[in-house]
Amino acid sequence: METLNVLKIVVIIVSIILAIIIIKKKQKVKVFLSILTIIDIIILFELCCGTIFEKPEIILKGEENLTIEVNTEYNDLGAIAKHHNRDISNKIIIENNVNSKVIGTYEVNFEVKVFFTEISKKRFIKVVDTTKPSLELKGNRDVKIYEGTEFVEDGYVAIDNYDGDITDKVIVEKEPISDTQFKMNYKISDSSNNEEVLYRVVEIIPIEKPEDINKNGVIYFTFDDGPSVDITPHILDILKEEDVKATFFVINFEGPEKEDLIRRIVSEGHTIAIHGYSHEYKTIYANDEAFMNNVKSLEEKIFGITGVDTKIIRFPGGSSNTVSKKYSEKIMSRLTQRVISEGYKYYDWNVTSGDSGDVKTSKAVYKNVTNRISKNRPNIVLMHDFSGNNKTLDCLRDIIHYAKENEYTFEPINENTPVVIHKVNN
Repeated sequence: METLNVLKIVVIIVSIILAIIIIKKKQKVKVFLSILTIIDIIILFELCCGTIFEKPEIILKGEENLTIEVNTEYNDLGAIAKHHNRDISNKIIIENNVNSKVIGTYEVNFEVKVFFTEISKKRFIKVVDTTKPSLELKGNRDVKIYEGTEFVEDGYVAIDNYDGDITDKVIVEKEPISDTQFKMNYKISDSSNNEEVLYRVVEIIPIEKPEDINKNGVIYFTFDDGPSVDITPHILDILKEEDVKATFFVINFEGPEKEDLIRRIVSEGHTIAIHGYSHEYKTIYANDEAFMNNVKSLEEKIFGITGVDTKIIRFPGGSSNTVSKKYSEKIMSRLTQRVISEGYKYYDWNVTSGDSGDVKTSKAVYKNVTNRISKNRPNIVLMHDFSGNNKTLDCLRDIIHYAKENEYTFEPINENTPVVIHKVNN
């Protein structure tokens, strides 16, 4: 095209030169001049019109059809415009209507105007969602529950990059694996059919039956809420003198005297166990993490003093307590499941001395224990060694004598001791 235009210009110039020569020589060649003039006019007209009316060219940078992920910023690469090999990109008008926050197909329009001509070109942008939703399971992925108890859902959260919170659309299904295991499957799909699937494995822990473990007639003395400097040492003295081992579910201890008592409990062959760093219901049952921190803080402290990493715990108020409901609905259902899943064993009791309740005398404590123990089962006896609990201290030796006379035996709780648990009420 450019070569042809150059030739046209050359012809015009030559025609003009010839016309000038002929005029100067005064040759009578009017017809020849007229023909040359007409040719020049035609060529000039065609040349001017070609310049004015020839359309420019738009060349897109990048692909004409693009696909981008929703919620990603879109910056167009732009285009190049040329007219008669001249760069006129600065004349491009761009209309970008892409909304990358909404799924759909959009156009980016490029337009150039030169003299009386104009041209436009489009780029097509498809906004899609190919990202799977985020699905998070609260609590443990591997869960353990005792036989006869129900699995309690710890909860889950599903968030999608386009649809937002879609937790209410999670589908939960139970899938049997074996007699002692099942899976809880969690599936979530977003509006673009992107799918995420997670699962928990739930293991059912059998509760040993008395006939299977041969612990009938065994007494497990348990002392909660110590150590105290005025009661615990004397209880330890009696147990040592009577050659009886017991279990101490302790709370936080401060000072050299109490630290020595913790060491003495272990050195004399008793089981040191966790009741909790704090016993304040409002604090420990505020939420699941508060309780677990309460357990682990005391676990670490006991280990630091004794080198014993105990995993035996007792819930303040027992697993059947309802006081926790005031602070967190269903927290005991979640916690009983969680502590097992994290490697702990919890023990309630099946014989209560009543020494922390309405019972006011050592005689009444003695009567409660001796009337409630049985030769037909293991007996986990709930007592307390908090400060001032003389009623238990004063009758402990007599309870031991009664038990020995009736051929009971004594053991401390260990990780192989058959569990005694209550029905969870919250």
